[in-house]
Amino acid sequence: MSWIEDFNKFQEMEDDLGLFRVSIQGVNFWERIRFQVYAAVGRRELGKSKAELGVKPGRRRLKRLLLSVFKVGKNARYAPKSDLLFVCSARRLLEKDGYYWDIYTDPIIQSFDPPPLAIETHFENKHYSPAKTKSLRFLDYIEFLSYLKRKLGFARISFSNEEIGILMQIQEEIDKRFSFQLDMVSLTKRILEERKARLPHYRKMLKRISPKIVIFAQSYGWEDLIEVSKSLGIPTAELQHGIIGPYQPGYSFAGPERRKEYFPDFLFSWGDYWNTVAPLPIQLENAISVGFPYINMKKDSYSGLSKKKQIIFISQYTIGDRLSKFAAQLSNIVGLDYEIVYKLHPQELSMWRESYPWLAESRVRVIDQPEAVLHELFAESSISVGVYSTAVYEGLAFGLQTFLVEAPGIELMAPLLESNNVNKVSTPKQMMDYIEGRKSSQELDVEFFFKSNAVQNIKSFLKGLEIEENDDGS
Repeated sequence: MSWIEDFNKFQEMEDDLGLFRVSIQGVNFWERIRFQVYAAVGRRELGKSKAELGVKPGRRRLKRLLLSVFKVGKNARYAPKSDLLFVCSARRLLEKDGYYWDIYTDPIIQSFDPPPLAIETHFENKHYSPAKTKSLRFLDYIEFLSYLKRKLGFARISFSNEEIGILMQIQEEIDKRFSFQLDMVSLTKRILEERKARLPHYRKMLKRISPKIVIFAQSYGWEDLIEVSKSLGIPTAELQHGIIGPYQPGYSFAGPERRKEYFPDFLFSWGDYWNTVAPLPIQLENAISVGFPYINMKKDSYSGLSKKKQIIFISQYTIGDRLSKFAAQLSNIVGLDYEIVYKLHPQELSMWRESYPWLAESRVRVIDQPEAVLHELFAESSISVGVYSTAVYEGLAFGLQTFLVEAPGIELMAPLLESNNVNKVSTPKQMMDYIEGRKSSQELDVEFFFKSNAVQNIKSFLKGLEIEENDDGS
């Protein structure tokens, strides 16, 4: 079954059960767990079915939470006032300057002097250090207090028999339609108890910080903080952090019944293309094309590099077998006057020689370095090849002629293919025809996907909302 069929089947279940009309304990619970449930259903073929989603606190996490009590200087609960509040992604990337960047918020934060306040939760029970975000505070203390309240029973939720019946019906339908066993009662209980425990702490934190806007690197998973922000009349915005499409459950809400009450007020998208590619749960005028600050930064840093006759393949673990064979076969075509570079996905680094022996034996140059080299490769290449990776779009930002290889997952790229900015190919020979100019797509419209001057665009929008901070004038 394709991912499109999976998502359509998932939406059919939502419609049949009226899930967006159902409330548990007075809360529209489905919008809070929809992304998690769909992600779990999508992993079922990988054998990752589990009774309850989410990581239960282990010893390492409890130790970290306890230690956080004493880190007063990093405690978000006692953070100072700030007109701008950024909620960072804790999944940071080590850059060449030796700092771990949140690539979505840091390019914006660094443009202000002094930098506005930023907060983050942990990633896999740790915080990356040294972080680029000097104004960063941690939510660990609030998480510890919330966890303590749950364990002591101060946030306990008791479902009625009717509510248990509703959840059991959903559980049975998921099992029947997707052959996936999920404990809906436990999952919903945990989500609602976490909400009950967190809300008062988030309220105190926001009242102390008193921001004029809260800007999220990612909104799903942060519904509790968005709920409190809206209740206090604080506008919220999300920075686009990945592919938005009609089959992405975090952004695709088709039909009058599908809604998300606690979606941010604004979506800061990378470009006009993204604003209409999915039925967003906000009005179109609230999807603001600003650009991708990190991509702008990378393009500037590599602007001195000259383009080579180089083709970069963007691999993914799920389609690496097919794509690596395509690259190896392309390298054997007589008369191809291009160097072929194959950028491995992190999941492939330790196994590619055994799994893709044809690649190891080919003339393809395999890149098994960290992700940070990707944009340098984009800057010096003239052609990119992939299937459905976010990096395919990032290659467009560097003006690369782009080819999508027909492989599982390409159906997710239908909107991009329909834009006529890329070409779909099934064989290396077909790709050669395009390269040699026998076939061509229309001229690439980079601004359509990635608007330039992203940081300045964001600042201009905030100024229009009468939200300004002192900045360095950039």
